[in-house]
Amino acid sequence: DMYHRQIDLIMSDLAPIMRKYAKLVQQANGLDELKFEDLKISIDPTFEPEITIEESKKYIFGALDVLGSEYVEMLHQAYDARWIDFPQNKGKETGAYCASPYASHSYIFISWAGKMTEAFVLAHELGHAGHFTFAQKHQNY
Repeated sequence: DMYHRQIDLIMSDLAPIMRKYAKLVQQANGLDELKFEDLKISIDPTFEPEITIEESKKYIFGALDVLGSEYVEMLHQAYDARWIDFPQNKGKETGAYCASPYASHSYIFISWAGKMTEAFVLAHELGHAGHFTFAQKHQNY
């Protein structure tokens, strides 16, 4: 049931927005033909808003609230119980990764520099954490 709801939502609500965005990318970059990899091109590379970790919660919780209170509670745990390693420590890789060991919560590694793109990446990694959290809860083998 949830799978079908997600597909229906993607097709009804996201598809028109994605088509509009794809057209905008094509026009902004003067492309005759838009390819899948072109969707990664920034519309305005100079636009890089800053965001704090605390502010990222507002955006991420707001965006993922549609997944229900149990999911949002998992997000609170991830932030509050320090599942997320934010600091840019010496020797720490750039980018982000979600490690999900068996019979434990996930760990998210991200080198937070206070940019909005990192909030998007963190939301993605929290999606992995949510998947593993609920998969382990319902399939404990």
